[in-house]
Amino acid sequence: MDISILILSQLIQGNKHGYEIKKNINLLMNRSKPVNNNSIYPMLKQFEAREIVTKNVLTQKGKPDRFVYSITELGKTEFYKILAELSPEMVTADDEFYIRLTFLNLLRPEQQQKVLEYRKTYILDQIYRLNQIVQTIGSSIHMPYSPLLSRYTIRQMECELELLDEILDEL
Repeated sequence: MDISILILSQLIQGNKHGYEIKKNINLLMNRSKPVNNNSIYPMLKQFEAREIVTKNVLTQKGKPDRFVYSITELGKTEFYKILAELSPEMVTADDEFYIRLTFLNLLRPEQQQKVLEYRKTYILDQIYRLNQIVQTIGSSIHMPYSPLLSRYTIRQMECELELLDEILDEL
């Protein structure tokens, strides 16, 4: 996942300093793909140079100055553009899909439909594949828990399908 969408998703919600952006992203990503200062600050600097964000200095008594970042109108446009970019291949990455699901209401109705339908197609393909694996493996003595794990994963995917159908019905 491109870190730019994560940074902009933080700033679209309001002004933040770099540490807060990093902390929130790490919390959202459940540390599965931790971000650090070496990824956050160079991107913020690039955004600033491209006028996607502005940086204001917050002077603190007895502490170092803190830089607070704000998204510009150009930055909002860039965020919406990145958010709307989604190929059928991208929905195979949970992070890519979930960030778009989080901000689904910011997409146009046809974009919302596309995001959800792409993911639904992917999930249905995965369920089919897992069912094929269960049938192929059967009850192998070498992999006794594989069918159980496959059925568990299928149940999780079926729950996601229910969610997608609910959202699609609401559109």
